[in-house]
Amino acid sequence: MAYLKGQTSQGSIFKIGQVWYANYRRNGRQVKKSLGTKDRGIAIYKFQQLIADPIEGNIQFARVVAQALDAMKIKGHKSYEKTCSHANPVTKALGHMSVKDITAATLERVVLLWHKTVKPATINRRCHIIRQALKYAHLHGYIARIPTVPRLSEKGNARQGFFTQEEFDTLYAVMPSYLQDVSLFAYLTGWRKSEILGLPWSSVDWGTMTIRLSTSKNDESRVFPIVDTRLEALLCQRRERAQGALVFHRNGQPVGDFKRSWATANKRAGMAKLFHDLRRTAVRNFIAQDLPERLVMALTGHKTNHMLHRYHVVVEKDLRDALSKNNPNARSQVA
Repeated sequence: MAYLKGQTSQGSIFKIGQVWYANYRRNGRQVKKSLGTKDRGIAIYKFQQLIADPIEGNIQFARVVAQALDAMKIKGHKSYEKTCSHANPVTKALGHMSVKDITAATLERVVLLWHKTVKPATINRRCHIIRQALKYAHLHGYIARIPTVPRLSEKGNARQGFFTQEEFDTLYAVMPSYLQDVSLFAYLTGWRKSEILGLPWSSVDWGTMTIRLSTSKNDESRVFPIVDTRLEALLCQRRERAQGALVFHRNGQPVGDFKRSWATANKRAGMAKLFHDLRRTAVRNFIAQDLPERLVMALTGHKTNHMLHRYHVVVEKDLRDALSKNNPNARSQVA
């Protein structure tokens, strides 16, 4: 058993096998919990968090959600900003309650209420935050057990939005210049917005004509060959206007949030497209080029082909073109 200097009166850490555990008192009872790590330094950090925040009589769930988000930020959560946006409705619905009063029945009622206005996938993102907050509360001794958190089926939730070349050209024409470059890169590569906006020049290897992404949402590196002349021309133009470490910027500053500019461009073009539709479009275009799924996944950073299939949208024109190919009896046009 290894005692921490200055904390021996509040508890200790010890190992079972290779995993570190915490042993401390909370509300007059002895608590032993796994710290979920083999690293002593991380174990000490987690243990100090446990004993530095003594439990109070009535802790609101909003506080627990905020603490769980802080923990995600410290750990370098890849989708931290997106997670925070999903946390807002969670706090609105449950934040006023004591964490001890959050039950499975409570969560089911909230989910039923959400189901009237949002899709199952969005509800699942919110429930994930609830689950993480409850795990945090349990780790810190705020609750004795974690209630069951609902998870809805996302079957039939295939992504439907994508661009035709004509639609992209139309929207591209009414975008501000900085957004044009970001959008064209997304259209050609299928990379995520966060990956594009954070892309440094150090990732562009002109010698091998490749773009190397060291980290991504799924914690895997990625290589994208610069083969398309449009992509090469875009990067050459960006290099001529380079200011700082980032490939994409606004007058030398990070691009940041461009929701308003995107919405304005959609309004001018008479569309209702999402930026993420560019990623779906790239996947569809790669598959149309007869690239194997494993290569498409390597280019776009999809970890499983399940997610890839959700993006591969088959439309009427695809079916018509496939049936017409090499068919001498195919009709030249629809009557």
